[in-house]
Amino acid sequence: MNRRDALRTLAAGGALMACAPVRAEDRYPSKPIMIIVAFAPGGGTDALTRALAVPLGKALGQSVVVENKPGAGAIVGSKFVANAAPDGYTLLVTSAPHASNPSLVKLPYDTIEAFAPVCLAAKSPFMLVTAPDSPIKTLDDLVKEARRSAS
Repeated sequence: MNRRDALRTLAAGGALMACAPVRAEDRYPSKPIMIIVAFAPGGGTDALTRALAVPLGKALGQSVVVENKPGAGAIVGSKFVANAAPDGYTLLVTSAPHASNPSLVKLPYDTIEAFAPVCLAAKSPFMLVTAPDSPIKTLDDLVKEARRSAS
């Protein structure tokens, strides 16, 4: 192919591209966003999500709906979101079970492949507590007692 033929081919391709229909993507978000809470209403995760949903909706100029889908250690809500269209309109708020469930049970979704992290919404400490009159005062005491009870 000589130079003139190559230029003609490029020009024809460009003309064809100019005639191709163009579909403009809607600006995100163009419809309400649903946030699934994988826990029962009234708990800490639910309260945090509802507190964040209002300012998020105002910032995005779109409705943000919070829906609780509790059950099976957060698997019910997680499965719902894993099966939703990956378009950013169905979000999941969850916590520790999301990380621990894969090592405990066979899940109906792949925790790594089915989800993309968006943000860390909160941090919460975990504490071990016991009755004040318990002989267990430290983590080491607890481990010793557990070993003693197991043997």
